[in-house]
Amino acid sequence: MQQDQQKEFDRGLTIEEVKERTGLGKTKIYAMIKAGEFPRPGKFGTASRWSEIAVTRVINRILNPEET
Repeated sequence: MQQDQQKEFDRGLTIEEVKERTGLGKTKIYAMIKAGEFPRPGKFGTASRWSEIAVTRVINRILNPEET
């Protein structure tokens, strides 16, 4: 199998999905983005989507701060 075929699939999450997964509100998410504590979304036309992998990393960092 080629190396590029081994890459992990990264799904784009909506703000509602990000809120559900993190337990954070929209205002807190955008405040964390501004502070550099949360990944910026990608823009697809007028839609914003967050990397599922990046959001999972943030959740893990919040839940396990001693491991960072």
